[in-house]
Amino acid sequence: ERESFNDDEVAEILNKIFICIKVDREERPDIDAFYMDICNIFNGHGGWPLNVFMTPDKEPFYVATYIPKETSGNNIGIKDLAKAIDYYWNNKRQDLLRSSKNVINIIKSFSYKKGDIFEKEIFKVNFDMLADDFDELYGGFGQSLKFPPYNNLFFLIKYYQMTNDKKAFFMIEKTLDAIRCGGIYDFISGGIHRYATDRFWKVPHFEKMLYDQALISILYSKAYLISKKKIYLETSKEVINYCFQCLKNDEGGFFCGEDADSEGSEGKFYLWEEEELKRIFTGDEYSEFSHIFNIYGNGNFREEISGKLKGKNVLYMGDNYKYRYLNDESFRESINKMLYKLKLIRDKRVRPNRDEKILFDWNCLIILAILYLFRITKDDCYKEQAFKSISFLEKNLIDHDFNIYHVYFKGKKKNYGFLEDYSYLVWCYLDFYQTFYDKIWLEKAELVMNKIIIRFYDEIGGGFFHTPDYIKEIPVRQKILVDSVLPSGNSVSLLNLSRLYKITDNKRYLDYTTKILETFSESIKATPLAYSFFINASSTYFNFPGKINVSIKHLSQAEKIITILRKLASLDWVVEFKEDENMDSEVIVDICSMDRCEESFKCIDSFLRRFDNI
Repeated sequence: ERESFNDDEVAEILNKIFICIKVDREERPDIDAFYMDICNIFNGHGGWPLNVFMTPDKEPFYVATYIPKETSGNNIGIKDLAKAIDYYWNNKRQDLLRSSKNVINIIKSFSYKKGDIFEKEIFKVNFDMLADDFDELYGGFGQSLKFPPYNNLFFLIKYYQMTNDKKAFFMIEKTLDAIRCGGIYDFISGGIHRYATDRFWKVPHFEKMLYDQALISILYSKAYLISKKKIYLETSKEVINYCFQCLKNDEGGFFCGEDADSEGSEGKFYLWEEEELKRIFTGDEYSEFSHIFNIYGNGNFREEISGKLKGKNVLYMGDNYKYRYLNDESFRESINKMLYKLKLIRDKRVRPNRDEKILFDWNCLIILAILYLFRITKDDCYKEQAFKSISFLEKNLIDHDFNIYHVYFKGKKKNYGFLEDYSYLVWCYLDFYQTFYDKIWLEKAELVMNKIIIRFYDEIGGGFFHTPDYIKEIPVRQKILVDSVLPSGNSVSLLNLSRLYKITDNKRYLDYTTKILETFSESIKATPLAYSFFINASSTYFNFPGKINVSIKHLSQAEKIITILRKLASLDWVVEFKEDENMDSEVIVDICSMDRCEESFKCIDSFLRRFDNI
């Protein structure tokens, strides 16, 4: 962007030859997904920036990722490339168009091969593959640049619940602990950066995205419920507090995130020089702080372009302090007092630019994270914000016929919603129902699920399209199954359908659950690692962890039992709750799995003892 698109010479060439359109991939993920597939077919790989040269009919004939300004060796520069395309367009146009039509036809002809539903053993297969790729020393997966592996961790939590396999929870804890103590985490104000540029989680790419905050918060909340490690709950709360402080608008929505750069330099807002820290702290404080957070005179952060140390330091926890920090509350409290001094200074700096788009699906995710915290803490501030945020979406981005809009910016909605927008909303509504047991949320979930089936379901090939039936702008209507950074709309739809069936016993939802599993099973069996959230979502179909049916005589008796039910819902139990004044006992609780009820309780205290470890 800086090298070419903001360059007057390049701009003059491009604007003379082409109509130039810059697409925000967050606003139009359908455009990004389609042309990324084109890029993969043309080049054998994808990536960003994605540069596409196409006809007025949107058929691409040349696709590339990074293009330098000037030609160097075998790498053609964008100035020479533009002139070459201009020549071919005017003199050999058919040569350009031939390859374009071939690629479009490849995508049009693609279809998922239907097959028998995978067996429950797929969980073990996927776990073994994750274990093989796990970094035993530093957590996460792979050996270099690391993104927080949200979908893999969701799967591992579910696998641990299913099997009590200690290796699974070791992988979860190792990764969450490494992230929490690494430079990827903002020790001063909470929140997580986009990814680590190294194997050790030390040096981040400083961008902060809303969906990262939502997903990591949910993971820490789930891990807390299982492990009872207080640092996990503290982390989840800190992440959400960052969102409240820095990403929330006055109406209740949440902005996309904050840039990596400020004042023209990556990470400037977050980095510290040794002399600056010495001025802030007393001598003893600085001595302790510098050892804990690896502060050096020549810095620990290498400049992005030069790769040199220039006296800048990112805060990350030294290995000698991690165990104590994670397990000693008093030690954390003493560190937090020092970090607060830095916050007072940092808050006076120029903040990175904030992307003030509000995206529907990302806002659904942050609402889910807030509901998790309310269910665990019973703090009404989370309840109030969850209601305010869902009301914001309903008021501003959903019309009378439950048509969803994807983007809200400066008071205006735009771009019709995609499968993720609709499926994440159903996910949200079901979690509201599993938190407050008010039938209105279940009714809304069913209404939107039925809209999804009408607008997105492929009656011929099975599965759900990414775009609704009334969007015609992309040459090919695609299905997205891979769980990349975010769970795919098909994965979340599987989760929603199976939960709806468990709650309502409506066989229609079971039929669609079965169809979506049959449609994608062969792909899942071939490469399960690409579909960790889909496999995770299938656990409800396999009746795990199960369903809890609760009937209670008087709601006044319900507080203690609702507290535990909310925590169980956060661990993916499906809960059905109702009041029945004609009951003989104070409560009837049936715990059901594998299509039968295995335990029954007629006393609240005995039920609570059953789950006294939650």
